[in-house]
Amino acid sequence: MRDVLSRFRQAVDVTLQQVWAAPPPFALRASSSLADDFLAPAIALTAGGKRTRALFALAGFQTGLEASPATFSEIPTAELPVYLGASLELYQLSALIHDDVIDAAATRRGIATAHEAYAAWHTEHHLLGSREDFGEKMAILLGDYVLSLAAYVLEQGLASDPLLRPEAANKVRELFHSMCTEVAFGQYTDALSEFQPLESNSAAAIDQALSVLYHKAARYSVSVPTLLGAELAMARRRPHHCATVNIPSTPTPQNDALTDTTTPNRAGSESTLVPHSPLHEHLTGSMNAYLPRDVSILAELERICQPLGEAFQLRDDALGIFGDPQTTGKPAGGDLSEGKRTVLLALTRAAAPPHERAMIDALIGRPLSEEDLTTARTIIRDCGAYDQHEAMIAEREAAVTTQMGTSRLELSVLEQLADDLTQRTY
Repeated sequence: MRDVLSRFRQAVDVTLQQVWAAPPPFALRASSSLADDFLAPAIALTAGGKRTRALFALAGFQTGLEASPATFSEIPTAELPVYLGASLELYQLSALIHDDVIDAAATRRGIATAHEAYAAWHTEHHLLGSREDFGEKMAILLGDYVLSLAAYVLEQGLASDPLLRPEAANKVRELFHSMCTEVAFGQYTDALSEFQPLESNSAAAIDQALSVLYHKAARYSVSVPTLLGAELAMARRRPHHCATVNIPSTPTPQNDALTDTTTPNRAGSESTLVPHSPLHEHLTGSMNAYLPRDVSILAELERICQPLGEAFQLRDDALGIFGDPQTTGKPAGGDLSEGKRTVLLALTRAAAPPHERAMIDALIGRPLSEEDLTTARTIIRDCGAYDQHEAMIAEREAAVTTQMGTSRLELSVLEQLADDLTQRTY
């Protein structure tokens, strides 16, 4: 599985580079340097990232195909859901750009956030007005652009996928756009909580924090990408039949806006006849015959992915306090200084003695010094909140392990990713 994960991640990276190297997906009647300046922060941020959401789409794709590990490992990269992975990574980038504006964050993935990069550009070019206002306005626009580009890349990929049952592509579209709306709602609940009084009822505070975590991060980090991959696979499946099929010779979306004019296999042009491959065991046969969409696969994947997504985000919250900024790419203590109402904060306020709870409350929503961060870490550990938080993560990881152990689905990629997540330090 390591090999297919590696080459898929590399293919997604190449596709993202091609997206940014191509002209904008509209007729540009302005200097190309103007577009370059606008997109520069997004391109810089794209170079970082773990490609987590793309990889979960790959996991769902294997499960949706019902492909064994041996069969899946032999599938050519060009037949994997690369355009879906690239679209998800662009969506993730758009969400991060907007999130950093909301949180007034200074760094992301080890470099300046988009609004900080624009603010520096404002100073460098001696523009008028406030550098901070300029940075925030430009970053909001950039986030909107990248969000639109994510949907555009997905649409172009679906349109140029010759193995896809056309009407089934609507399920992929619906789920992708549903994800976008859900994350926006999750961001709203997250931002709203920062302006509300701290909840004195610890159980209610934990429930509210889990609700924000579920809508803002857990589903779009794990569940939805996995389901999107499965939906795409099921939209391609045909009854077993040995055959050949025309597929594009490159994994990138084929369209005039995203490829050079010399690139072959543009949508509607001649495609390459590819020899029989393991994926054709699942995808070929009568070009008019498709296997039905299996909702039981989707339901079981969702049951597995929900606790996995929650564990992923709970670990992210712990790393936000205890992680190394050189590794995470984000300032330590960011959630506290931004006033985030996380599960870890709720557990700490419930377990800490009154004078330490007051000390924690005094740190919420303001910049933290190294001394402040040390104080917060000490209180979180000493009151037992850190151990309770780890227990919540372990409980969810155990649920995932149990469900995977009893499942008859093909889950080797998902199992590998779940194992990686339990051991991550960034």
